[in-house]
Amino acid sequence: MSKTLRLTVIANSASDTELAAIKNTLASAIACLGQGWELAPSTKANLAFVWINSAADANAFQVLREKFPLERVIVAASSEFSEPSVWTLTFAKQHTMPSILSIANLLSRVQAHFEPEGQTVEPATFNPADYFYGIVQQALEDKIARICKHPSCPDVYLLPSENAFYLNSPIDQLAPLALTKREAITVTEVDGQQVLETVSYVKFSSRLSSYLSLDEDNLFNDINVKKYKRFSINELLWFAVLMASQGRLLAGGSHATPVLLKQLPEYLRLDYYGKEFKTIADCMNANALTLAETSAKTERSWFEVAGFYNACSVMELIESGAAADRIVASKTAARNTLENMFAKIGQNLATGRIKIVVAGSVGSGKTTAIATLSDFSPITTETRPSDTVTRKKSTTTVAMDYGEIRFNEHLKVFLYGTPGQRRFDFMSQLLCQNAWGMLLLIDNTEQDPIGELAYYLNLFEKFIDKIQLAIGITHCDETDTSDLGKYLEYLNQQGLSFPVMQVDAREPSSLTHLLACLVEKT
Repeated sequence: MSKTLRLTVIANSASDTELAAIKNTLASAIACLGQGWELAPSTKANLAFVWINSAADANAFQVLREKFPLERVIVAASSEFSEPSVWTLTFAKQHTMPSILSIANLLSRVQAHFEPEGQTVEPATFNPADYFYGIVQQALEDKIARICKHPSCPDVYLLPSENAFYLNSPIDQLAPLALTKREAITVTEVDGQQVLETVSYVKFSSRLSSYLSLDEDNLFNDINVKKYKRFSINELLWFAVLMASQGRLLAGGSHATPVLLKQLPEYLRLDYYGKEFKTIADCMNANALTLAETSAKTERSWFEVAGFYNACSVMELIESGAAADRIVASKTAARNTLENMFAKIGQNLATGRIKIVVAGSVGSGKTTAIATLSDFSPITTETRPSDTVTRKKSTTTVAMDYGEIRFNEHLKVFLYGTPGQRRFDFMSQLLCQNAWGMLLLIDNTEQDPIGELAYYLNLFEKFIDKIQLAIGITHCDETDTSDLGKYLEYLNQQGLSFPVMQVDAREPSSLTHLLACLVEKT
């Protein structure tokens, strides 16, 4: 960067507290970028960050835009007072701020805009083990719980025995921690039970008389609940590397080798990340391109693309080089096979629209299967679940997942994933209305997989005589017993005949074989 971008804050209606919060958030976002930025007074600034939170702010912006080139104005506006600008961030309601990650990503695009044209610099490298990421990895290796402290962040409670961590704030508030070298972070090793007692207790006052007399007003006023959220440690690892990247590449990474995102993990389908990286994820999941090509194709900055690549690489979600090309070829072959298969089905339907429901229990691979098959990252209703479900997976579907395979204007396959938790069974049955087929996925690692199969066959009893059904047994590579005989034997005992096969929800060819079973039944 030949010239430092000096950013001043214009927030006329902000209180002193709000102004301090805005400047702190901007400072954290600028720290993520590494260099080329600084906060400055208006007299020395060459860029303006305008906070629009009221009608008066919106009017002031109209005056400003007449005097200041729009390409040098960054607008953060509540949805009630959104204003057109070259660089815009919106936040859901008044008196809030966009996330640190959102701001850092936008500033990186502004920075790229002002880079001298044609300037190419060999990217610097870094070792994530030197940062907070290294502390988390060590915890996973030795299984010792830890409390991690940093003066600019809320405390992080690591519970590696359950692959979880606890936090009483949004995860983006950990940006300063993720940017810090590990030796500057205060780490205390503790017993795992101590973590649980600290983050998940309900404390009552000593006014026993209130409880004995059932004085509800006093009773509920006296309850103090620790407001810590439980997250997957995998999400923390991903986030820690993303933040620490600062436009650099992992040591050993290559900016000139084609790369491919093999799968989209659960924590990247959450709304927080989906908004920021959906474009990059969709591109990287469909093509084997270099990072520079991905940046050009998605119109996203090097900072965003490199950070996303780094974070996915440490989670072993990236394939590169010849292996990436082979996977793309496999996906293309699977898609051609599917098009030939469903062309015959589409001809028999008036609209050429084929609805397939993907059902099964929590963790059976429904969302992953839809992500593998869909032409775009699936639309999901995933959220962080209760503690019981979190021990199995970090997020769960609460309404449905939705994806599409768009072969042509006259032939589309709509994919609907049902929620896995049984309290949402009513939604599962609603999704079956007007379905042509169903893929029922059963997790072979379940304590009672046959019981799971029986449960879902009973749940969809009124539909299975009207639709095509095939059963896929997932996670077979994670158990000692992967024999399909027990499933076939159960179906035979019930007088049922459905195709059953082992399936890897991450592999297009595996899902293609399962879908072929549906077509063959017609």
